[in-house]
Amino acid sequence: LDRHIPEQRVFMVKQSDLKKHLTLTEVKGKPSVSGWTGQPQSVCLFHKEDQVLAINDLHTSSVEEFDMFVSKSLKNEVKVTILRQRGRQPLHWPNCPCSD
Repeated sequence: LDRHIPEQRVFMVKQSDLKKHLTLTEVKGKPSVSGWTGQPQSVCLFHKEDQVLAINDLHTSSVEEFDMFVSKSLKNEVKVTILRQRGRQPLHWPNCPCSD
């Protein structure tokens, strides 16, 4: 198994958590995760430099689009599709057990 092949992940995240806890930066023209301060049960969702591919199946190509799709979502939970590079650090405290 090639450890360098990125893998897609899809999960549901509360809209309010995305707005409050997720920090994105644009890396090579794509919205990428640079920070996540979510609660203990969701602390392992995002890893550093996860690329956000889509929100509710809408392809996102910038941080502005991400923000727009999240704020326009009518549901409490938003479907987030990310592309994870293997071997990236989870964004949580070192002593926090990860359920990944």
